[in-house]
Amino acid sequence: MQQQNATTSATPNDEAIRQLKLLVRDIEATGGLIEFPNGARAPAADPEWLDLGDRISQIERFLWDSGHRDPLTIHHENTREDNET
Repeated sequence: MQQQNATTSATPNDEAIRQLKLLVRDIEATGGLIEFPNGARAPAADPEWLDLGDRISQIERFLWDSGHRDPLTIHHENTREDNET
């Protein structure tokens, strides 16, 4: 049984989804992700942080599959084209 916060009707799962969405929005606000020719992704604000890019990609896919479809810009490093997923 899930507990609810006394001051809100949000469940812990609702809060987790909200926090994941905020994380994706923060990445979007700082330029989205860069996808390299080898398929690796990194935040546009820090192209060397591949682990974070991978985690954000996984979170974005989870949110998308769960019906939370906030856009996330993906810059393709080889062409510098912008796409939104």
